Amino acid sequence: MDFAHWLATSAEYGIAGEKPIALIAIMKYHSENYTVNTTLLEMLHPLKKRKVHPIFNVLAEGRLKDSSWSWDQLMGPTTREFEKQIAEFTVRFSDINEAFSRLTPRDAATIAKTLEADLGKVAKRY
Repeated sequence: MDFAHWLATSAEYGIAGEKPIALIAIMKYHSENYTVNTTLLEMLHPLKKRKVHPIFNVLAEGRLKDSSWSWDQLMGPTTREFEKQIAEFTVRFSDINEAFSRLTPRDAATIAKTLEADLGKVAKRY
């Protein structure tokens, strides 16, 4: 099972949930900034998160009621929900960090484009 599909099936709003949107934002950042040999957890470093956050906000517009609150729940220093999802997926299926570190920017762009197209098929709620 791939991580994006797993996040979407476990999210209340599917691909339009906050965790899948965060993954799309990370993939877009990865592809646009040519980060290589970087794990998914390294993408959650405060300096990178700060750059991913605006991408998340654009993708979340009209889909999440309060994207700032959602971001804080996912990436905040006390909750770290996204890190928990990475850890759970790694234990249950495979090491997503290792797999992510092997993605080329081109691979990430292809994945981001596919996921963003799926997201575009979902009607905005807000």
